[in-house]
Amino acid sequence: MKKIYTTLCALAIGAMAVFAADPVYNETTSTGYADIKTAWEAAADGDVLALNEDVKVSSRLAIDNKSLTIKGNNHKILRDIKNSLLFLLNANGILTIENATFESNDIASSTAMIEAGKAGAMLYLSDVTFENCTSTNNQGLVCAKSSGKFSINNVTFNNCTVNEGVGELFVGQNDCEIAGDNKCVIFEEKRVKIVGELTNVEPIKIIVKTPAAGTIVALQAKGYADKFVSGNDGWHFELNAKNELVMAEGASSAIDDIATDASEAIVNVYNLQGMLIRANVAASEATEGLATGLYIVGGKKVYVQ
Repeated sequence: MKKIYTTLCALAIGAMAVFAADPVYNETTSTGYADIKTAWEAAADGDVLALNEDVKVSSRLAIDNKSLTIKGNNHKILRDIKNSLLFLLNANGILTIENATFESNDIASSTAMIEAGKAGAMLYLSDVTFENCTSTNNQGLVCAKSSGKFSINNVTFNNCTVNEGVGELFVGQNDCEIAGDNKCVIFEEKRVKIVGELTNVEPIKIIVKTPAAGTIVALQAKGYADKFVSGNDGWHFELNAKNELVMAEGASSAIDDIATDASEAIVNVYNLQGMLIRANVAASEATEGLATGLYIVGGKKVYVQ
């Protein structure tokens, strides 16, 4: 009897090892799959899908009325379809993606890659990178609209291409969440909400679709005003009494090089608290040797790396 029990255990362990080595492994059901589409369609509410290798998404994967998690395990999710979303979150569809890299796989598309597009839809991205992704869609690569929302934490866009004046992230619903260290451009129809510590060194550029004085850009922004810059010419951001980041008329706070001409402009340099750092220096030398951060140089905000 002991021998039979031992044999059964060995077989079970062996089967689990085989499943775990498959491209996609459902950790909840201990089932392996040859591709993400099959694993996705078989998954039930609350299931966790783990990637054991890079996978291709060859047809749109939709989710509604259930919650799924994809653990990337530092593997890639490759676009293998041209003019279609990779993931669509419908009503009450909740999708968490962590530790993964998205790539366009040399495919330029007219659509976003992920869309949260219905009431109750929620997309969570954590430790996710988008590399070499291209879209001609005016709602970027990750889109939240029609009551859908996203929450990002440590999300980076590297060498990605979207239409001019558009961000990689599209905010079409109030209170999409942001935390951690993110490298991105956000295009806002609605405001975002800071939900924890922001640690990004490079400011996040926010482009507002319809800029107006007093427009709320971000909630809970106390201490984080220097984490964002305006992508709208002639506008900058200020913190109001409610700790909301709002638009104000004036010089753009976008990250620009200091313009110089033959006459070599002379400028003053201030920190964000208004303290004079350098006086009457040549614009081309104004930021040399300064510590990383934002400064006011010649009346413009300049980010020093």
